[in-house]
Amino acid sequence: MRWLDKLAAGLIGVVSLTSQSVYGAALNTRSLQDGSSPLFKRQTPAFTPIRGFDRVVQRRSLNTLQNNFPDIFNMLILAWDNVARRAESDLLSYYQIAGIHGAPYIPWQYPDNAIVNPESAYCTHRSQLFLTWHRPYLLLFEQELHDAAVSIAQDFTGPDAARYQAAANDVRVPYWDWASIAEPTIPPAMRQSTISVTRPGTGGAPTRVTITNPLFAYRFLQRHPEFGINRDTTIRGATASTFDFGSVTRATTYNSFIQNTAFNAYSSAAEGAHNNVHGRLGGDMTTTVAAAFDPIFWLHHTNVDRLSAMFQAIRPGQYLTPVARPPIPTLQLPILGTDNLQTPLYPFRNPNAQEWTSDQIKDAPDIFTYGYSYPEVPPGRTTSDLQTFTTQEMNRLYGPSFSSDFEVASFAADTSGAPQTALARREYSVNVLFETVEAPGSIRISFYLGSGTDLVGQVSTLGNANMRPSGNGLTNYTSPLTTGLVEKQVALKAEDAVPYLSRELRWEIEQLTDPARPIPASQIPSLQIAVVSSIVTYIEGGTELPRLSDTVTHFAPTAGKDGGIELQAPPPIGIKAPASLDPN
Repeated sequence: MRWLDKLAAGLIGVVSLTSQSVYGAALNTRSLQDGSSPLFKRQTPAFTPIRGFDRVVQRRSLNTLQNNFPDIFNMLILAWDNVARRAESDLLSYYQIAGIHGAPYIPWQYPDNAIVNPESAYCTHRSQLFLTWHRPYLLLFEQELHDAAVSIAQDFTGPDAARYQAAANDVRVPYWDWASIAEPTIPPAMRQSTISVTRPGTGGAPTRVTITNPLFAYRFLQRHPEFGINRDTTIRGATASTFDFGSVTRATTYNSFIQNTAFNAYSSAAEGAHNNVHGRLGGDMTTTVAAAFDPIFWLHHTNVDRLSAMFQAIRPGQYLTPVARPPIPTLQLPILGTDNLQTPLYPFRNPNAQEWTSDQIKDAPDIFTYGYSYPEVPPGRTTSDLQTFTTQEMNRLYGPSFSSDFEVASFAADTSGAPQTALARREYSVNVLFETVEAPGSIRISFYLGSGTDLVGQVSTLGNANMRPSGNGLTNYTSPLTTGLVEKQVALKAEDAVPYLSRELRWEIEQLTDPARPIPASQIPSLQIAVVSSIVTYIEGGTELPRLSDTVTHFAPTAGKDGGIELQAPPPIGIKAPASLDPN
């Protein structure tokens, strides 16, 4: 059916690296003056190369792995449990690897004098390095899972031993596609506190046991009140397990591809979609301090990496271009400077001891070099064939679903329900802009139509409430409204949709504390919320992404509302240039 009819330099190959074999002597500790739990001082005489693997294995969704590849799923759980149980002083433990992203704010495999911004994390957020920095980070964790799985599998004996050993070699970090129709909620395997696995028993015989599920939560080996985690496990929000993430991420994901052709613009949009998931998961995922300790962080970011690889396949030759570094401090990068393809992605190093850079992962096929692929980005295709295939997958997975006659009729070019030519319709988004310094930490702006509680759009930020940006900078994200309008059966022509949005569009602003706390728009004085629209033309066959017309800004839907732009305001939000001004 046609789419529109539905509209290592010596270390490569090492099987298992432990902190003891790489670092030798036991780690020193430093005690806090207040007598709370000690932070471990990371030792630095050697380093762990981010090497990847010598064969390409597909990263799969967790649900697919559990349902269709049970042996690989089994070895993944055993490996994850192994890494999570390692002593916090082990530099390759779950605690230490997760701690690279946020707390405890100490160098990882670098000396203390490498610190540029004390009390900062390594993660690059609100930065054009966001996508590329997380790629070697995922590979580091993936290496440890794979090597742990291979080591555990060697202990199996009997006729099934080879089966588990083969499965262990195929262990890769799975993803959770929160934007898909098929997986809109947290995967079941991440919602259960215990899980059954087959592990080597007496004499290596495969033995079925039930264990604490390492995907449900990370269990700290000691409490850490010094950075706000004075409890035994990670936590998620009360509604996270049942929330339909697809309702706020599917259209946002699709729009990030069709509205942004350059890498820098796409990176910012992708981070916005990523932030929405962090915010709705709640709990530890709402702050950069602790997010990486929650096991779901890794599946979430693997999906972000998957989408990034899809962008690279669809837009070959679009690379990170030099840009001023944002005023968000990181542990080893100076605040002032320019980020480009050669900027070091601290603390990750290649087997030759050189820091990773974005340049080595700027093209889609680069992921194959490090031993993984995705269903939508498979190896063995030419650049052109891969571009066409991945584009078709993007349209199939995230394009309009044409799930109702009304949605089909929303296209101006053809209302018969059986389109034969390219279709076009006006689509609406809400753009949000504010000074980053005015909203430290994590905030969420939720958009609704009328008095109901069904989300039609969302914009979120992710940060650390205890750390303010060090200078001026803008936060700018976009959220689509079209799906909500179609579900309300509102015609998309401006003469129908704009008056409706003027009457019904409302928003709520929250600080993502635990629990979320409403805040007034006046707390963010620079806040500008605008409704914009474009004519979007869809191409039959799905081999191309839709084409957009110039953007029109509509003032009426936001006029007189807290944070909304007014007609008499300066030219609204320089987001979608060129933009014509529509007083309606």
